Amino acid sequence: MAARDVQGTSLQQPLLPGLPDHVALLCLLRVPRQYHASLSNVCVQWNWIFKSSEFFTYRKKLGIADSWLFVTSTNLLPSSQPAACYMYDLASKQLLWKVWSSILQRRAGSVDGFKFAAIDEKLLVIGGNRQCANLGCKVGDDQLTIFNTATNKCSQGAKLQIPRCNFASGVIDRSLYVAGGYNENGTIEQSTEVYNLEDNEWSMATRMPVALKTIDCEVVFRGKLYVRGAREIIINNNNNNLQQESTILVFDPVSKKWEIDECMSDSSLEDGELVATENCVYNLSASDVLHKYDEDGKKWEEISSSRGRGVLTSRSETSVKAAAASASNNNNLNRVPVVNTIPRAFGLGKEIFFLTGDMAGPPSQELHEEGVVCHNLYIGTPSLHREGAIIQA
Repeated sequence: MAARDVQGTSLQQPLLPGLPDHVALLCLLRVPRQYHASLSNVCVQWNWIFKSSEFFTYRKKLGIADSWLFVTSTNLLPSSQPAACYMYDLASKQLLWKVWSSILQRRAGSVDGFKFAAIDEKLLVIGGNRQCANLGCKVGDDQLTIFNTATNKCSQGAKLQIPRCNFASGVIDRSLYVAGGYNENGTIEQSTEVYNLEDNEWSMATRMPVALKTIDCEVVFRGKLYVRGAREIIINNNNNNLQQESTILVFDPVSKKWEIDECMSDSSLEDGELVATENCVYNLSASDVLHKYDEDGKKWEEISSSRGRGVLTSRSETSVKAAAASASNNNNLNRVPVVNTIPRAFGLGKEIFFLTGDMAGPPSQELHEEGVVCHNLYIGTPSLHREGAIIQA
């Protein structure tokens, strides 16, 4: 990578006096991202470099990209209140900063039902709710906001073909997939769309085989999208009695097929957050019990709990009830779901990061039989912070 490659500009002065530019660039490539904003103010040349997409491409090729977790609290905020966005450096396990961000304020009323996704250094905010005067409720939105974390600038991407909220999403091979949810008419969607960042285009993909009345969580594991939600089934043919059944759907972009995974859809398992490491899928329940899915045995196995060997998250029953009561009593949260008490967790490589409100617990803990290390990220009240994505750049 030559200095003149950045932004196509020929740099007249050396980047670092006494060093060839290609050596100086190798030094700058290794500077942790948390210092980029400060160093970009050194001179015009460094500003070009630290805000260049080519710069981050080379960081990834060299295997030195930093991982940042972006988490927002807007799922419980009225539209008049700004969005709190938290940014963590996962290498140091530190909160870099908390800001009242304008990322989500570009669309009036879109305070919940949206999704975060990450492609390279870009954070994508997809869909969400918007107020519909005719229906008197919040229905699906078609907006795509792209926040470039290198330049700190927002732009609008191509609109979804079908406006939606409360849907599933995941990034596979730099393509963004969205599926299900509720459309602009407030009815359940089974459609799937795929977004190509380079072309800034959406296209339709295979429909879900069943309609999910609710979508609880999703995770990408080994190139497939796993979505857990509730579908309605008839339990009495004579009376047409309906019952909701927890179901896990799996989408394979190679075969372009959705399938129902009957083994993973275990009705005896307490629903929770799906988390994927490089080797396994885990389920973290609302009662802080961690299960691992055994692919060979086709079953879920409990490997840790707050009452046993200890998942790091720790929340009192009183605080959960208080948060739920506060949310349900807030008149400003018209038709926004009551706080989801399932804790949030994010997997990366062989690590799992838990959002926690307890500072007393251990910062890290290894699941010895799994080779997975779990970390606590203190965020105050974890049940109030729902949507997040990990950016590697």
